[in-house]
Amino acid sequence: MYTFHHTTACFFVFISFCIFSCSSPVVPDIEEIRLYYENPMGCDEVSGVMQLKASVRGDGAPVPAAMQYRIWTDNESAALRFTGYPPDYKARFDSTSMRDGFVFYHAVPLDAEGNAIDIKAAPYNAKGIIPTFKGFMIRNRKIDLSKPLIVMGAPIEPDTGDLDENSLEEQLSAHLTFGASLMTHLQSLGFIPGLCFEDQTTVVLDPLNPSTHSENIPQNPVDLTAQPVGGLVSWNPGTPCSLTPFFEKQTPNGIPDIWEFTALENIMIYKSFGPVDSKPDTLNFFSETISGLANRYNIIGDWFSMFEFERPVPFEEPEDIIEEKLESHIKNGATSVFVYDFYNKASEFEMSSGSWPRFQQALDKANKKLGTAVRLGAISTNKFQLMNYRDFYRSLFLGVRHFAGSLAIPADKKIGIIIAAHGSSTSNRLYDVSNIVNNPIRNRRINAYFALRRRQIHASSPPCLIRYSEYANTAEDGLPGVGEQVRDWIDEGYDYILIFPMEWNWASRDCWLELRKNAIELLDLDSSTQEQVYARDSRNRSTAQIGSTVLVFGETIFDQKTDNPEPCTVLKKAASRLLADRLKNLGASGK
Repeated sequence: MYTFHHTTACFFVFISFCIFSCSSPVVPDIEEIRLYYENPMGCDEVSGVMQLKASVRGDGAPVPAAMQYRIWTDNESAALRFTGYPPDYKARFDSTSMRDGFVFYHAVPLDAEGNAIDIKAAPYNAKGIIPTFKGFMIRNRKIDLSKPLIVMGAPIEPDTGDLDENSLEEQLSAHLTFGASLMTHLQSLGFIPGLCFEDQTTVVLDPLNPSTHSENIPQNPVDLTAQPVGGLVSWNPGTPCSLTPFFEKQTPNGIPDIWEFTALENIMIYKSFGPVDSKPDTLNFFSETISGLANRYNIIGDWFSMFEFERPVPFEEPEDIIEEKLESHIKNGATSVFVYDFYNKASEFEMSSGSWPRFQQALDKANKKLGTAVRLGAISTNKFQLMNYRDFYRSLFLGVRHFAGSLAIPADKKIGIIIAAHGSSTSNRLYDVSNIVNNPIRNRRINAYFALRRRQIHASSPPCLIRYSEYANTAEDGLPGVGEQVRDWIDEGYDYILIFPMEWNWASRDCWLELRKNAIELLDLDSSTQEQVYARDSRNRSTAQIGSTVLVFGETIFDQKTDNPEPCTVLKKAASRLLADRLKNLGASGK
């Protein structure tokens, strides 16, 4: 069982690294060399003539003879190049020379001979991940919102339940599409070695017993497209690209191996921990959020999982699901595409590095094919826009209050509450990748709201402590992650520690697997206690006794809907207001 914890931990380190292209700049350490984007910063919205500016900073950093800025609209186009020189390295960029919408942006320091300086190589040896690009939006004209298509995005993973031979092809396709979309995205950012995308093997499994134990040889093996597999099936204990063991047929099948590894891992995790089907609730939430604007706009609404960009096809190019959807909507009269990637945590994860470029590229292709000029609008969630609305905090408060109140904790007990979201990194050495500089802002805003209401949650004296925390922070960050906070409170003799997940729309790994793993990974727990942590009751809660402390993981706001519907209603109100305000802004002329 715990093999999957290790595998998933590595998997989510990859995901964490994706928080990059719209990250706010981090004040550089004097000891560390980093590439620092000053203007535009990721996810900025720009218009007219502007000055591009980036620099290399840190102890021992090179002094470039020039800084070259490369801007391009898609992966196939040649980049426009602009050069800035010392001392400020600014370069003039007229944004009106390019089409409105998302563009890729990359700064390259040059030496005196005009060669690129690789700060990752000797003698600089910069540590951390340096993004292959940032992205920003160009908007010089107002967007036609007479019939906008509003796409609500969320990182929902496939929920297929137990594999069923009657719908096996559809079920396996969902997991394989998840693997393809996520890994293609990470590949484009340079986070995974190219060798993992080779096609050297065909991953197989027995759908009635998809175990990865070598003694359980598949009796009726199929590949991940649900096609029967004949011939010799062999056991592979794992590769550098997959820590999860697997069965294989050692022949290619036209699908990159890591897509299959990821799909299989997802299947095995669900087999071990059981799925949570949040999709219907999420669809309803998005539909009702959009419907609140019906009186002002003639809206076409759609929902899209950020893990469903492309569907693998053996020995062929993957099917582009986004382009197919956009074409259909444009044919039905859509005048603009507005992408609202919904994250409670105010993160720019897929909005910046996955959704914006993918939607823009698909829209460019659809426009070319249909002869239309539909334009893209978006919301930059890393600007904390959702957190500007009081109902956002009230939603969290109502969910936490209901969670704590239902436990009937005696008033004399010492309790601590953690409101948790998936973290941005496991290190503060991620250069422009990480938005960890924003964590104190989220922490301060959430804690400030709850500080005035602690006694409404638990009427103890002294009142309970409430912390906003992220799964992945380490002690070196100076920001305690969930694990550090749990460990410290146990050491301080807290009677109860309650953990409430912010990321309701995942309702899978982050809510009931990753959160639990990160909360206890610093503790030396015996296997029976670990089993308590991962066991979920009918409300999707987990409770474990750790010494004298009771650790309780709460349910999501969707899980509370039956007996506490208000948090979901209030969150919808905040989301609708944000949508309305952003649409008003996009419909105005100029920036």
